[in-house]
Amino acid sequence: MEGARGRSSMHGNSYHLRMAMVVLLRAFTLRREDKLSEFKITMEDPNAGKFDDVVFQYSSPCTPKDLAYVYIQAKHKQTSDRVRNVQSITEATLLTKWNSKGAFSIPMYFVSYLNGYEESLAGSHTYILCTNASIDRHLLEYMTIQTQEVDHILSFCDAIGGTCYSFSSENEFKTLTNELRNASLEKLGQMIAQHVKNKKPISCNICIFNIYVTLIAKFVHELDTGIFQFNEGFRSSEDSTAIGIVRSGFMEEYLKSNPKAGPTVEWEKIQIMVDQPLSNSILKASSESYEETSCYDIVNIVIQQFYKKFILVCGSMNATQLGQTIMDIMPNWMQKEAAFSNLTNLLLNGMSETTQLSLQDLKQYFIETNANKMFTNFQDFTKKYQESMQVKYSHIIVDSNCLKDTALNEFIRCTTQYVYRYRCTTNMNMNALIVSQTLALHKYQCLFVNSASSIFQVNISDVLCELMEFITAVDLSTEYIITILGQQELKQH
Repeated sequence: MEGARGRSSMHGNSYHLRMAMVVLLRAFTLRREDKLSEFKITMEDPNAGKFDDVVFQYSSPCTPKDLAYVYIQAKHKQTSDRVRNVQSITEATLLTKWNSKGAFSIPMYFVSYLNGYEESLAGSHTYILCTNASIDRHLLEYMTIQTQEVDHILSFCDAIGGTCYSFSSENEFKTLTNELRNASLEKLGQMIAQHVKNKKPISCNICIFNIYVTLIAKFVHELDTGIFQFNEGFRSSEDSTAIGIVRSGFMEEYLKSNPKAGPTVEWEKIQIMVDQPLSNSILKASSESYEETSCYDIVNIVIQQFYKKFILVCGSMNATQLGQTIMDIMPNWMQKEAAFSNLTNLLLNGMSETTQLSLQDLKQYFIETNANKMFTNFQDFTKKYQESMQVKYSHIIVDSNCLKDTALNEFIRCTTQYVYRYRCTTNMNMNALIVSQTLALHKYQCLFVNSASSIFQVNISDVLCELMEFITAVDLSTEYIITILGQQELKQH
């Protein structure tokens, strides 16, 4: 059994990492196509609750200041029997209790959503539960298939072979909705118990207390300013009522954290501290009429918001298949096997250090890890070539004022062309030195390309296209100008 658990964990981590890699590469491509503005990705985000595996923050070019967020929880299902398929996600799987740690428990994910819920939270927020398992056909009546636009970041779901499901607005999953209500009530009881144990006031800054302020007003009474106690109605309500469910959640947590208290609770000794704003709301609500169903008015709204923001992605590729997909979607200028290994290490470091990885970080990483072999080779050649020219022509000093008066300088300063052919009566090596020094006046680095190199035996245009794709992709086009040595004619490309 231990070995099986180890293999399952290993596959889960691999699935998680490769999912993040697909998202990252998809985002990088969309940025190159001007479909995204800036983006950041965080692995194992401690602020994302149960949706912490991958958190992706982005904006679109038309509204760069409006941030959007995608929270992804990746769950890889594995079977020990190679013949059998991975078990489908069933209704019972989705309805697993919120505190049972079930991998596909929607109540658990809803409670997590509730913990971070803010009514005024700015931006778009999408919560994704992604798995390689398929969905049981009996659940389809409650689900709607979502299609993702190809130029949206959620199109990564298509890249991994997954189908996106959202909860249907036309045929409500009533059993689930009821379970989410009950889960929120039990969580309310648990949180009150935790505050009592820690002697901390329950606060209006915690949304679940605001959501259920009307209900709280019906099961407490004020002892003193900011001090409340459970009333008789709380102690005697039927277990199936809203108050009874809160009491059940409270007792489970309270007795767990106070083992010496025994199997019963001494209610008269329990005091609940409440901050002033919430205390005022409770006292106001206590004077208003109350019906059991009305206590769900606000949480029902929150549940519907959760349904709209939640996507269940089923039937994705497994970890092994994702590995091949990553190789396929990598840009052609990458050294793919090396890049795969480097990106894995980058994301693993992100997991251990919980740091945000930005678009700029990714570009810099591609440069530092020599993602494009061609660029690295030409950098090395340029460095050696310039060093040899500096030694050979160390006695020659070119006046910068003379350089400023040249047509080459004018081309660099305000060019409307992309190609400039530099000819002079001096030899090629001397010409290269002049070009290099002229570029330096404008803070450009020179990248020398030797057209006589064996690398150009086929077509220099192909090599240059790959080189320029990389330079543009990592935003080095404002730093480098490619200078071709020799008389090689460029073929139209």
